[in-house]
Amino acid sequence: MAKIEIHHDPGLTKDKLLKIFQKHFEGKYEVSPTKSMINRDFVVIKTGRSGVFVKLKQESDKTVVVFNKDSPSLFWRAFPIFRGTGGKDVEADVESFLQSMVKS
Repeated sequence: MAKIEIHHDPGLTKDKLLKIFQKHFEGKYEVSPTKSMINRDFVVIKTGRSGVFVKLKQESDKTVVVFNKDSPSLFWRAFPIFRGTGGKDVEADVESFLQSMVKS
């Protein structure tokens, strides 16, 4: 699990961040809200086996985005042997995008 502190924006919500990600990754990855998943606001999906989960954390003095590579599909997450395979390119793209949002 990685954390990146981006430009502090107390008005940024998980829904706004979701829309920012959808616009940025349009045509490359699917970006969808997660359903009933704790500590995960949305997922950036390449395939059912390759994706990155994202969580926005607002603190009084900073805005942090937590992300981790995992299979978006419950089917693939059920098989530990496949966990951790693939998704490094998606993770690198998400990290690069978040780095562009880091405060200067």
